[in-house]
Amino acid sequence: MRSLSTAILACFILLVGVVRAAEENPGEQAIREAITILEARKAQTEKKEDQERIATAISNLEKLLPKMKEEGEAKADADLAKLITPALLKKKFAGKAVFNPKTGELTLIYAFTDKGELADFDLGGSKPSVAAGVLKLQGGQSITHVVDFKTLTVTGVITVSGEKFTKRISTTNGASMNTTTSMNGQFFSISVKKQEQAFEKIPGLSGSFQFSVEAKRVAAKWGTISLGKEATETQGGQIALHGATKGTQFQKLVISGKIDPTWAVKFFGE
Repeated sequence: MRSLSTAILACFILLVGVVRAAEENPGEQAIREAITILEARKAQTEKKEDQERIATAISNLEKLLPKMKEEGEAKADADLAKLITPALLKKKFAGKAVFNPKTGELTLIYAFTDKGELADFDLGGSKPSVAAGVLKLQGGQSITHVVDFKTLTVTGVITVSGEKFTKRISTTNGASMNTTTSMNGQFFSISVKKQEQAFEKIPGLSGSFQFSVEAKRVAAKWGTISLGKEATETQGGQIALHGATKGTQFQKLVISGKIDPTWAVKFFGE
C-alpha cells in the first residue's frame, strides 16, 4: 500500500516538476505523461482497492486537460481498442506493457532485471548484457525495439563513455539524440535527418534523459537541460539504442507513444 501511494505521489511530483522546469514541455503534455504512467501502474495492480485509488488520481488529472473535441485530437482507433487487450499485451511483450484505448498510446516499462526483456528488441547480432537493472551495450552494438510508433517519448537513465560525436538513441525515420566529448566538456544534441541542433553542455557522462518525437518536432532533455528542433514531417518509427564505439548503459527505460495502426493490426493479429 505504501509503495502504491508513493507511486501516485511521485507522478504528481513529476508533473509539477516538469511543468516548472521545462519551458519546452507544455503543462498539458506533462499531465498526459503522468496519466500514462498511472495507467501503466493500474494495469499492473491486482487489488481492486488499489486500482480504484489510481483511477481516482487519473480522473483528477484528466479534469485538468481540455476536452478532446476542443483539442482536436483523434480518438484511438476503435478496432485497436478491442484488439489490444491486457492478456494480449502480456503475451506479446516481455516488458511491462499497457495500452490506453482513450489516447491510443502504448507504454512499455523495462526494469532490466531479466535478460528476457530483450525479447522485445531486434538484437541484429549484438549481444548486450542485462543485470541488476542495467542494460549494457558494448561499442559497435545496436538494438531496435519492435514497436513502430507515430509519436513517442523515451525516458530513463543513461551512462555514456567519453568520445566524439555519436548517436545514443535514434528512430528509424531519422531523429536521434547524440553525445560528444571535447576539450570544453561533455555535450548532447539532437538531429533531424542528419541536420544538427546546437549542442548543449551537460554536467557529466551520466544522467536522466527524455527523448521525444512529436508530429513535427523532436526534443530531448538531459537532466533539466532541454533542446528542441522543428521537423517538416513525422520522425517516428522504431526506437534504436546504440553502444557507439565505447559503450552505453541504460536504466529504468520507459517507451510510450501512439503506435502505427497498420503495424499494430499486423503485429497483434498474428
